[in-house]
Amino acid sequence: MEFFKTRTFRVLLLTVAVIGLLLITYVLRTVFTPLLLAFILAYILDPLVTWFEKMRLSRAGAIAVLYTLGLALFVVTVGGLFAFVLEQVEAATDLAKSGIDELVKEPWFVNLHEQIGREASTPESQQKIAEAIKENVTEISTGVTTVVEFFEEQLSSLLNILMYFLLVPLYTFFLLLNFDKILETIRAYLPGLYRDRIVDLANQVHTVLSSFFRGRLIIGLIITILAGLGYLAFGCPVPFLFGLLTGVIIIIPFASIVVVLVAASTTYLSTSNWGLASAVFGVGIAIQMLEAYLLTPWIIGKQLELHFIVIILSVFVFGELFGFFGVLLSVPMAAIAKILGREFLLPILKELASDTPKTA
Repeated sequence: MEFFKTRTFRVLLLTVAVIGLLLITYVLRTVFTPLLLAFILAYILDPLVTWFEKMRLSRAGAIAVLYTLGLALFVVTVGGLFAFVLEQVEAATDLAKSGIDELVKEPWFVNLHEQIGREASTPESQQKIAEAIKENVTEISTGVTTVVEFFEEQLSSLLNILMYFLLVPLYTFFLLLNFDKILETIRAYLPGLYRDRIVDLANQVHTVLSSFFRGRLIIGLIITILAGLGYLAFGCPVPFLFGLLTGVIIIIPFASIVVVLVAASTTYLSTSNWGLASAVFGVGIAIQMLEAYLLTPWIIGKQLELHFIVIILSVFVFGELFGFFGVLLSVPMAAIAKILGREFLLPILKELASDTPKTA
């Protein structure tokens, strides 16, 4: 019974509890993912909330101001895109109507329509149509079932997205409201013998993450300006809106290519000029290459002291291990792995390297 009162048992029990918690988190990852996203957002936004607090705002008021600014930016962005899409849909609808009106007036179309009408009205044709429907009723039923299942999957995906849009801001609000208390509580329950070292490691990680997010912000601003000017130069509609989207989405490696394709497509729809659309696409690809091969290694790689090859490898490795979020957070995770390796692995390697063979 004395064993259950020893420090070894307490450490073993704590280890088992932590492993169990991690396993539960993994099994229920779809439930905890919004909370993880909210914690990351709270960590990123906490300095802004602190800055607003220095302007004599309460913490809740500072968060409310931040949410209001974010909501305004979201409404302006989505509203601009929706207005443009609606305009293009109306233009396409008018074009289709005029094309159909011209088509039905063509002599060959009139003759074809009359011929089909005569043939379809005969008893023999109607009997063939009925037999064809009976023979293919199974295929038709299967096709309908497939369509229904597809729409069910899309509806489920849409509901998940809506859940994220509702839960992530809600979680983020309450985490921001108590962020300092959460950190103090975590610090208070750290093992006393190792508290200083754990806090030191946490500060190093905080420095890395701060440098990463600051670097991403700088890159985003540069990309927004360059993309907006490039799109403007080649006749892209709402160029700075597409520039802003490019600057925001470029935090996800190679994902801004979607915005580039949309910008090129809208340019063609607006101008009917393949040359301008190709130029907009070229501008987007050039900006993507600029971000991947110059700005990220130069700004973020330099601050985090990571080589360009390490950054590229981290994207593929963490993407393979953790999927989308692994790609999104690959660079800071590589920097954190470097810190942990330097603190724990490197001293062991140095100790082994200092051993000398025993002489006889």
